[in-house]
Amino acid sequence: METAKIHVMPDGTPLHYRIRRAERPQGVVVLLHGLASNLTRWSEFVEHTRLRRTWDLLRIDLRGHGESMMRGRVGMEIWSNDLADI
Repeated sequence: METAKIHVMPDGTPLHYRIRRAERPQGVVVLLHGLASNLTRWSEFVEHTRLRRTWDLLRIDLRGHGESMMRGRVGMEIWSNDLADI
């Protein structure tokens, strides 16, 4: 089962993500979307992949995308810091 969550960054920006937990996870696979997309890009993949049996699947709406909308500066350094924090 997949769970929707929100992680609040130190600057107060809420980042939305979903995680599907495996019964006996070997680790986590982080699924990132492109610049003109959001976490829904991976919906069909998450539903049909065999990875979901043995890996936790984490989909994130990067800052400025999907439900993690905000106004302000974004870019690779900020997104990388967000990922590290989550």
